[in-house]
Amino acid sequence: MSPTKDHQDQNDRLDRIENKLDSLSEAIISIARAEEKITMLAKYGETQATQILKIVERLEALEQKVSSNEIVVNVINKLFWIVLTGIVGGITGMYLMQ
Repeated sequence: MSPTKDHQDQNDRLDRIENKLDSLSEAIISIARAEEKITMLAKYGETQATQILKIVERLEALEQKVSSNEIVVNVINKLFWIVLTGIVGGITGMYLMQ
């Protein structure tokens, strides 16, 4: 082999090694970016879970208030009909007694 041929082969080999190192560097950068995105998504997911838990707690408190209000409304509704029936009965009785 001639020295120039040997030198050219070594240059070609070094170029291939450089290209492979460049590819590895790009792959590592891509992996780092993907890890950053995954970390961001995980934090976003945790934030969303916290917000959902707060909403669930507020909904449960609201359900309790609605339940207690339902009891009050039912009592008022029954009292209204009792009073209305008494008034209608009283008016009817007054007309019938005349």
